[in-house]
Order: sequence, then C-alpha cells, then structure tokens
Amino acid sequence: MAQAEQRATTIFRVVVGAVAAIAVGQILAAKGLTFAGLRGSVLTALLVMAAARDAREYRIPNRLVLAVLLSWVVCFALEWIFLPATGTGLSPEDWAAAGRALLTSGLGAVASALPVAIITWIAVARGGTGFGAGDVKLLFAVGLWFPWKLDLVALVVACVVGAGLGLVNKVRTGEGKLPFGVGIAVGWWILCIAA
Repeated sequence: MAQAEQRATTIFRVVVGAVAAIAVGQILAAKGLTFAGLRGSVLTALLVMAAARDAREYRIPNRLVLAVLLSWVVCFALEWIFLPATGTGLSPEDWAAAGRALLTSGLGAVASALPVAIITWIAVARGGTGFGAGDVKLLFAVGLWFPWKLDLVALVVACVVGAGLGLVNKVRTGEGKLPFGVGIAVGWWILCIAA
C-alpha cells in the first residue's frame, strides 16, 4: 500500500511539474524574456504549486501565500525602485509613480479578497461553510500583482472555473468540496498572459 501511495505521489508531482512548465512556457511565449514575462512566470509557478496542494488536500499553506507575497515585493521593488534608478537615484516623479503603483496594488488586493471574504462571512453566519482562509489570503496576495479592474476579471474567471470544479466534484464524489486554488491559478494565469 505504501508503495502504491508513493507511486501516486510521484505521478502527481510529475503532472504538476509538467503543468507548471506548460503554463510558464505559455507566458514566456506571449511575453518573451521580458520583465513582464519573468514576473508572470514566477507568479504562475507559485500558483500552480498552490493549486496542486489545494486540489490534493483542500488547503493552501501559508508558506505558499507568503511566497506569492514576498515575490510581489521583490518584483515591485525591481520594477519601480531599482530598475528605474540611475546613478543619481530616483526622481520625485519616479517616487510618485511608485506610490501610485503601490496604491493600485493595494486596491487590487482588496478587490480580489474582499468579495470572497464577505461571501464566506455571510455563509458562516448562516450556519454554512464558505471559502477557506487560504483562498482569501491567496486572493489578497495575487491581487497585489495587477490593477484592481484586471483582478476583478481574473476573480470572475476563477469563480467560473471553481464552480465548474465544484460541480464535477459533486457529481463524482457526492460532496461539493471546492479546490478554489485551482480557479485562482487559472484566472491569474490568463491575466499574466493577457495583461
């Protein structure tokens, strides 16, 4: 039994690696070896890992959410502070642009996570269950990566994919558990390619 479980785990890891390679390849094909392409590749690789854990365990570990958040911090610093800097440092206009970008990122995080948090709060208040805390935290972290209007589009895509997975799971197993991390990964992967 242990050998069969180990084989299944190995196959699962190979499949997840292949999915990540294909997804990252699609982003690099669309964006090229640019900063946007590398940034999208980092986010996509992390989201594939989160989706895989959620699909297998119905849980998104905090360390993956933290990795998404810290990766955004590094990419933001590179894009808005270090790369534009010349030998004389950043101009006041550069700092103003970075401040606006930071505000836009914050609005994206709130726009991504708040609707799902409210739905969960209402569902729990009525005696049901809602989305997991990992889903809300991951939505907040990925919401930082893009402007809020684009994040809302990705959230709609994530909800459609998640609802589809929930229906498939309901038909297949009889329970409506939903690995929403998969929907999040698909929604923001499409955003990485399109934006």
